[in-house]
Amino acid sequence: MRTLIIVVLAVLAIIFVAGTLNVGGAPIFHHLDSMLGADVFMDLHDSIFFFVYRWKDRADSGLSRAKSDLRKFEEKPAGLDKKGYQRKIDDVSR
Repeated sequence: MRTLIIVVLAVLAIIFVAGTLNVGGAPIFHHLDSMLGADVFMDLHDSIFFFVYRWKDRADSGLSRAKSDLRKFEEKPAGLDKKGYQRKIDDVSR
């Protein structure tokens, strides 16, 4: 069991490094894909590390859930309840 875990971690490390390490302006997997005429290796890398990149993008953008909710609230059309909506805007601005 320990050997299987080590092998899986080694494979994941190789896939991560080969998909992120730039050689000649592109990742190693991109070069392999261009030689083979396919997108297999980069798709594999992107699929496995989707959540890593998603977390990184969210951290880079700096948008927290509260900021996102506030932005949605500000962009929401007033609709029929204009007085209540204006009251909410005034409360948030204070």
